[in-house]
Amino acid sequence: MLDDVLMYGSIFSPLPGLLIGQRHWRAYATIIRTILFVVLLSFLSDVVMLALLMNSIPNMPVANIYGLTEGLLFSYFFYLRLTPYRKFIVSIAVIFALLYLADVILVTHLMSFNAYSRTLEAGIMILFSTLYFYSIFQNETDIFIDKSSEFWIVVGILFYFSGAFFSFLLSTDILSLSPDRFYSSWILHNISNIIKNIIFTAALWKAVPNSGMK
Repeated sequence: MLDDVLMYGSIFSPLPGLLIGQRHWRAYATIIRTILFVVLLSFLSDVVMLALLMNSIPNMPVANIYGLTEGLLFSYFFYLRLTPYRKFIVSIAVIFALLYLADVILVTHLMSFNAYSRTLEAGIMILFSTLYFYSIFQNETDIFIDKSSEFWIVVGILFYFSGAFFSFLLSTDILSLSPDRFYSSWILHNISNIIKNIIFTAALWKAVPNSGMK
């Protein structure tokens, strides 16, 4: 029962953020729209994967395509935010994309979960998040965390990928388990995803124009 609650909770946890975001899409800055687009893609990919799974159709291609798209969109978010490190972020994003495609084509193939590259993605996002906080500290930037949507977005990214890192790293072993044991082993990822989407929802609300938030 708990596994099912967390699985469906993870799938549908983006909905509050999407409901808030769709009402204010045009008013959002590009950097906030990027995150809203990630939330939308996350929800759509999870729904499609669930539908395919329920009909006994392989759904790993959807997961692999989403993983690459997610990594590049989050990289674009940090590219917009961390102006002094743009060349570094672009270089890392290009390397990530090339390694991801090489992994899918030459190693794991599209029909298998891209464990190595998803683990690499998690490591890169943790690095970018750390770079964001270092930039704040280095520049002695005053951040009012109750008002900064970007701050909470980075917190959500860091929390999710820190929690999902080991799920991705061990995903090859996890996916070989029986369905019951698989859902139990994937529980950390689902919890991290739910909390990430709760944080993103708060960040999208804080980014609403005229809400008194940044």
